[in-house]
Amino acid sequence: VCDENITLMETTMTKLADAFDDLEDHTEEEEAQLNKYIDGAQDTIMKLHLHKAELERKMSHYVGGNLTERQNVLDPTVMTPLALSKLPEIPIPIFTGRRWDWHNFWALFQANVHDQDLTELQKFNYLLSSLKGEAKQSISRFHVTPSNYMKAIEHLQRRYGNKDGIIRELNRNLNSCAARGSGTSDQRQLFDKLSVIAAQLREHGEHLDNQLTIQTFLQKFHARVQKAAMEEHLQRKDNPEWSLERWLYTIDAIITKEETLKSMLPKETGAERTHDSRE
Repeated sequence: VCDENITLMETTMTKLADAFDDLEDHTEEEEAQLNKYIDGAQDTIMKLHLHKAELERKMSHYVGGNLTERQNVLDPTVMTPLALSKLPEIPIPIFTGRRWDWHNFWALFQANVHDQDLTELQKFNYLLSSLKGEAKQSISRFHVTPSNYMKAIEHLQRRYGNKDGIIRELNRNLNSCAARGSGTSDQRQLFDKLSVIAAQLREHGEHLDNQLTIQTFLQKFHARVQKAAMEEHLQRKDNPEWSLERWLYTIDAIITKEETLKSMLPKETGAERTHDSRE
């Protein structure tokens, strides 16, 4: 009965939305009323799904418990197995429209929602709850119906999954990336951001081991970090042409050394911190 009610509501809502889309003229007020009705219907459908899942859980627990008891009565040597721990659910990250986050978002959403045994309407609702800002606004044109779920997915993939668009946005992010200050902690935060950008550019097939790109990354760091990295490079005569990865590995070691020394030394006074920042 629960399944029949869900199917009936989903079918009715789809027909209503399709009929509304077929109308040549409709006012914003009429569209708002339709959206309000659809939102209410969605809430009801989700409650029915939750109610169904709860009933199935209770039935499974009841049947499983009785079966175990009967087995124990028939065979006293049978030990009641420990209940298996339920694996924690992997939360779906929020996607706000940053293109370089799309592939990670889609991989998790696809595994946890898109490929699961759910109705198209349920998947659409999960999708809406996972989008914020520009990304959510971009699919607002689609009424929340089963037939529009794949249309919304295809729209998002075209808009945010485009390789050239992702690379352009990553390069813009690289150009605007800057440390808040010259301190060790600021250089560490900068290193972490640049490492992510480099990894994502490489993942999308960009060649990073050229002098222009390497200099772009190096010049982001404070002069003392650049100097220490170049001194390390001059001491290594085995391979004069370092890759960007080798430069970043060296800078990571330099910042780590600074962090270690800082933890070993007494706490700096305000005057000392000011003096260091000027250097």
